[in-house]
Amino acid sequence: MTDDLLTMIYPLPVYNHNFVLAQKENFGYVEGVLFKDIPFVAEKWSDVKTGEISVSFLLPYIKELWDDSVSNICENNGNILPEQLKCRYNGILTEGMLVLSESIIFTVLEQHVVFLEAAGAIKFEKCYNGAIKLLKDYADNLVVEVIISLQIGAKKYAATDIKFIEFTDK
Repeated sequence: MTDDLLTMIYPLPVYNHNFVLAQKENFGYVEGVLFKDIPFVAEKWSDVKTGEISVSFLLPYIKELWDDSVSNICENNGNILPEQLKCRYNGILTEGMLVLSESIIFTVLEQHVVFLEAAGAIKFEKCYNGAIKLLKDYADNLVVEVIISLQIGAKKYAATDIKFIEFTDK
């Protein structure tokens, strides 16, 4: 019977539960477990000025995904959207978390988006896009936030089949 138990080897990111902050741009959130028993929290939001729709994934810090030694991705090969380098953000789940790093490390970003795609959480149209942040959550755990543009204006870059729970306090 214990084979049916779901156990996580990393803590679930402890995020902001103050949904009063939610606006019409904040579509919803979800908690779940990816393959390899990795917990995650995701949030879908938009930027009405740019027409961008994005999703951000909060994952526990996984040392193997933070290895920046090898990469097949670089700024000049079209895999990173120039818009993402500005890292616009309308999410609310990370409100109040300590930001340790906002820099885009291409190798680390690539490893995280490849992981999310392999887990079935995201599917990219042609090439990867994203931005990455290293945070400390409310329980002082290291958390990685991966922000991915699904769409900017009419142009689609990625898609997710995740069903988001609507923020109830907007």
